[in-house]
Amino acid sequence: MLVLAACGLMLLVGVGLSYRWRSYYLAQPDWATRDLRTSSDGVDRPWLQLLWLTCVGILTGFTVGALVVGPGGRLAMRLLAATSPGSKGFQTEAQETVGRITLGGTIGFIIFVGLAFGVAAGLTYVFVCFALPRGITGGVIFGTALLVVFGSHVDPLRAGNHDFTIVRPGWLAVSAFTTLAVLTGAATAVVAGRMAAALPAPRASWVWWLVPAALFTLLVFAALPVALVVPALGSAVFLSAAANRRLRELLRRRGKAVAVIVLTGVVLVSLPAFLSAVDDIVTIP
Repeated sequence: MLVLAACGLMLLVGVGLSYRWRSYYLAQPDWATRDLRTSSDGVDRPWLQLLWLTCVGILTGFTVGALVVGPGGRLAMRLLAATSPGSKGFQTEAQETVGRITLGGTIGFIIFVGLAFGVAAGLTYVFVCFALPRGITGGVIFGTALLVVFGSHVDPLRAGNHDFTIVRPGWLAVSAFTTLAVLTGAATAVVAGRMAAALPAPRASWVWWLVPAALFTLLVFAALPVALVVPALGSAVFLSAAANRRLRELLRRRGKAVAVIVLTGVVLVSLPAFLSAVDDIVTIP
């Protein structure tokens, strides 16, 4: 019970911080107005601007993963175990025992699931947020889109997941994980805005936390290669625009519209598979 209480407290902290920071939204510092001849932060170099954006995404992911995704996911799993008393003692796909909550298992879940998915979401958000409404509204759309695009293929509503034949009812599982996805998106948006405001420019002192965070992020990409798609494409476009004035002007005029069309198309293409997975989960006897 203490473990679950701790998870509940962490989730409340995450929700509380999201509410407190609800007025923040991710915006790059106006580096163009700085006197770059005397500036010592090196923000005139595009790769440092990209480093700043990546750091914001990683820190956002760690924060949201530790306070929302990890504890929220653990509580959702416990809720489903509580509504499936006949499944107590069964083994899940992750080799966890239904109904058994341990401190070690919870810490492992928060690190390897919460932080991993949080970092993937944070790095994706910083490259697509310009195409979304600002703040929590954009975050809700982002979280919903992530669930539709990845939920039925990766997690948490993966088609063919054996766990949904153990814990029931299916509609409660869909409702719980959908709520968690929306909450994750909303928290990611406002936390990213707060991180951006707190980190105005890259600093050499970031090395002490950036190196271990980057190593963990590489492990996330190794385990979830699909998480690399948006950051890789976003980085390539960012650096290409920095080196090509025509491309930069084109993106400034039409980049948002193109991004909205592409993202909407990806969601619509993914929607049938997502709805099919949801239907399978809800109708499992």
